[in-house]
Amino acid sequence: MEKIVSGSVAIQSNCDEELEESLEILMQDAQFEQDLINSFNDKMYTIKNSAPNPIWTLCSITMRMVRILPRTEVIPIDEWGFDYQKDNNLIECLVGTNLIKIPKKYLQQGEWH
Repeated sequence: MEKIVSGSVAIQSNCDEELEESLEILMQDAQFEQDLINSFNDKMYTIKNSAPNPIWTLCSITMRMVRILPRTEVIPIDEWGFDYQKDNNLIECLVGTNLIKIPKKYLQQGEWH
């Protein structure tokens, strides 16, 4: 029986070990993971300098309070709806491994470098 990876690509058996090693190295790279997350957004979002320093908010994953500092990069979960939200609406964002809600008025939108 032929071994199929990802449902569409056939792999020759002599390449299996090299492919597994390459994927293992790639998946252990924290920068690759961050680049993958960032690739889902067209723009970069950060906390404004005029926001309270620090902002304390609840992480809905760990149910603990987290501290967010100005100029911290955030990733809005619903980037498409970001522009249509009012300034006081809470925007759900990822900050590192924390899932938080923060008022839109504290976020600024910019371009990727």
